[in-house]
Amino acid sequence: MAIKTHPIFSNFSSGEISPKLDARVDLAQYFNGLQKLSNFICVPQGGVKTRGGFHFVEETKNSGIARLIPFCFSELQNYMLLFGEEYIWFFMNNGFVVSNMFPMGSRDRLTFSTPLQPKTYFHGFYQAFLPRQRTSYIPEPTIAYGNTRFIGTTIPTTLPYQVETPYEIESDLWDIRYDQDDENLYLVHPLYPPMVLTKGVGHTSFVLNEMDFIDGPYEDEITSPTITPSDTTGEITLTASYSLFQPGHVGALWRLNHAAVWSWVKITGVTSPTVATATVMSAVTVAGATTSHREGSWSDVNGWPRAICFHEGKLLFASNFEHPQTIWASKSGSGNYTDFTPGALDNDAYTFTAADLNIIRWIMSGRALSIGALNAEATAIGPNDGPITAVDPPRIKAETTHGSSNLLAPIKIGKSILFLQKAERKIREFSYSYVEDSYGAPDLTMASEHLFDLDIYALVYQQEPDSILWALRADGVFLPCAYDRSIDPTKGGIVAWSTCDTDGLFEDVGSIPYENTDQVWAIVNRTINGVEKRYVEYYDYDISVDSGLTWDGGPVTILGGLQHLIGKTVKIVGDGAVYPAQVVPESGELTIDRPASKIYVGLGFTPRMVTNRPEVQMASGGSSQGLKKRWNKITVRVLNTTGITINGEVYPAREPADLMDAAPGTYSGDLSKTNLGWGTEGRITIEQPLPLPAHIVALLGTLVVGDD
Repeated sequence: MAIKTHPIFSNFSSGEISPKLDARVDLAQYFNGLQKLSNFICVPQGGVKTRGGFHFVEETKNSGIARLIPFCFSELQNYMLLFGEEYIWFFMNNGFVVSNMFPMGSRDRLTFSTPLQPKTYFHGFYQAFLPRQRTSYIPEPTIAYGNTRFIGTTIPTTLPYQVETPYEIESDLWDIRYDQDDENLYLVHPLYPPMVLTKGVGHTSFVLNEMDFIDGPYEDEITSPTITPSDTTGEITLTASYSLFQPGHVGALWRLNHAAVWSWVKITGVTSPTVATATVMSAVTVAGATTSHREGSWSDVNGWPRAICFHEGKLLFASNFEHPQTIWASKSGSGNYTDFTPGALDNDAYTFTAADLNIIRWIMSGRALSIGALNAEATAIGPNDGPITAVDPPRIKAETTHGSSNLLAPIKIGKSILFLQKAERKIREFSYSYVEDSYGAPDLTMASEHLFDLDIYALVYQQEPDSILWALRADGVFLPCAYDRSIDPTKGGIVAWSTCDTDGLFEDVGSIPYENTDQVWAIVNRTINGVEKRYVEYYDYDISVDSGLTWDGGPVTILGGLQHLIGKTVKIVGDGAVYPAQVVPESGELTIDRPASKIYVGLGFTPRMVTNRPEVQMASGGSSQGLKKRWNKITVRVLNTTGITINGEVYPAREPADLMDAAPGTYSGDLSKTNLGWGTEGRITIEQPLPLPAHIVALLGTLVVGDD
């Protein structure tokens, strides 16, 4: 006998779940999950909302490959650094820092008649004032463009402020690891000496230098071959008793022992395997051949550190080619981060090797020093749970044995460290359990494993306004995840994955604080007029298009400055109303038939969600899976939503009672459709075909299930 029931989908806190769970009606994840969730993002309260758009800022240099790295200097001065082929550009306040003295002619990007506000000069560099989208307190608002690339504003050509780097493209960029103190960003790479990016006064005062290390770190002491210095000070020659030196030793430090009196030098040149030139860094007090010596641990011969972090007041480096299991720590205290002088005091530098770990991939400070290696995840802690010192080697314990990838650095969220497993398809959460008194690393991707069939290339965390992980898949698709372990922790909290695609491929992602949010930035590869372009864009909650431009001013009908989207069909929203889509011509200028004051234009995307099959306990016992079903009525509870489709049927954005000379307002409440037909699936599909936001709070209705 057919039964009538009234199910409700009250939350979607499991996100898009794996097809392997398609019949697991015994799991809460089945009822809280969806078959498909694309361009929607789960919210902690349980519903889903359409994702924001991406606001266009600038093309990368020559549209080349680039990477994003954050630099957070203060509460109101946070930079997104664009690392390209041997350069860094600096983005902040929704724009980029410029460096040329005078305008270089029109960019011909934004071509409406609204004039610029007056120009000013900041430390000798031309800066442009632009209108801002929202009111906020930003000191020195002349730094960058503010909300750059507004529709309708003429912007003179300017050169982005640039700092040169040694890093090339491809693997050079992706192998950079970093950590930061107040004013300095420390960078390591296995092929380059550690670097430090320092900010001075003003926004065009960054300096990138190799770190100049003091007296170390060194390898173990050896007695043969002997080394004889030609002098005790200045520029000297070192002569080895047999082959020792290689060209890659240039720049390396060397410690010389003459009868228990140590000195150190820096190699400046290699003449032959037995002869090198050097600069004496501390006077060689005794002439003649060395009693013993210590080679510098880092050089082009031994390789350079591949991991870095701050821990217990020291700057730690880890794992080069010659010493993949070793960790080196500087002296304690700000100003001592380059000092590796050997000693036996608590604040002296130390070195230890984790013999049971096979190639250290990352290090991160936490309850203990956490270490990710190819074969395990471990902790290192000093005696009696105290700090690690030069005289108290740490206790190293392998906590889990999943193994870590070198493809991306881990991120720390609260008390947990999220890292990519060595096969590069699983994201694990390394954390300590007080209940079990041990560390674990559960798989955050298990319920949505089908989304992780390709390598993960980037992972960042956005804490505000919602707690979201952004993972970047190798095919250019974002995988946003609503992540909050504090909500209903007995059931694992919220881990809800979805997908986010665009007209093109996302290539990198980063996040910096901005106003009262954590602002997500992306590099996007788009094909424009048959040419590959790479654009820097930031995530904008206020628009529902990608590579978008905005206007917020007087009423306009001409929308200029869209040259970055020539040949593309773009969607247009003005004062809350959707205008007909248009193709951007060569001029980059569009005309709308009715003036509007608040406008956004860009590439459209379609949010889509599909529910799992409903499960009903039949009166005769058993499951409703596979039985014919019909929704007599589907009700979608929405919040501030305009225009959606329910199982392919359009719910109009405008009602007959709406004023025709004004945009339709958003709606909060229940939207219903009736008699949607029989089938064995019983799924509900909701799409938002309009470039407008939608927020789905719950789904409910009347479902009829047949008995055969």
